[in-house]
Amino acid sequence: MDWGWGWGIAVVVLLLLLLLLLSLSLSPLCSALLC
Repeated sequence: MDWGWGWGIAVVVLLLLLLLLLSLSLSPLCSALLC
């Protein structure tokens, strides 16, 4: 098993989850950072 492949998938999944959490937390609090 190639560990590099596994780490790549894990990093991509974590980044997608972080983006989802950020979008969900910023949508009601838009004025805090972006708007």
